[in-house]
Amino acid sequence: MKQTANHPANQTIISGMGWVSESSRGYLGNICYSKNPQGLPKISGKEILDRPHKAFGRMDLFSKLGFAAITFALADARIAISEPKKNIAIIASSVTGCLETDIHYQATLSRKKGILPSPTLFAYTLPSCFLGEASIYHGLTGESFMIEEKIPNGLQGLSLGLDLLEDGGCDALICGQCNSGIDATSPEPGALFFVFEKQGSKSGHGTITENKAQNIFSHGNKTINSLTDLGKNILAQKTN
Repeated sequence: MKQTANHPANQTIISGMGWVSESSRGYLGNICYSKNPQGLPKISGKEILDRPHKAFGRMDLFSKLGFAAITFALADARIAISEPKKNIAIIASSVTGCLETDIHYQATLSRKKGILPSPTLFAYTLPSCFLGEASIYHGLTGESFMIEEKIPNGLQGLSLGLDLLEDGGCDALICGQCNSGIDATSPEPGALFFVFEKQGSKSGHGTITENKAQNIFSHGNKTINSLTDLGKNILAQKTN
């Protein structure tokens, strides 16, 4: 793929992928399928945590989705839990944000006088809350932020993240998207996250290439139009 000096290509190894959807959750080699999917699953701490983390039980559903998918992706990338500090950044995209939680919290403000609004819900009325929770639990010290997308494909966050990784701003990158099921016009509800590491690192699910001159992403020889496309392409390659 020919690039100009002003528009180099970013090429990075995909070392891990984890997700939570209505039909399944987990990572390749460790997938749990929902028997009768009726909306997004309720995730318990016992399912994803290897040690106690009291904050997980208090999280809203939106935060649990993102936290769980990040945890699955790190497990798939085989990033050592024993390392106390890791310079790994997190970038997450969302269309719905935590609107569902905001609505639930607003309902507690409207209750009868003398009953306080829910402090637990209030703690998660920012969509980026689960990024901090994941960083604390997994010992991630890289920068983290949330992007509210107009085009719901996750690629804006991926482009920013690959630049950060290429410039040495982090040793690895977690990038993905998280959406609740509140908005019928949003992408498929759930969370999907990937772990990206520099060339020369361990192999995983192939490489992602960003042609910055043409603003095109590709996984192998296939053009990728969204993070969902990337996930489906990885699954197709592994199951064929």
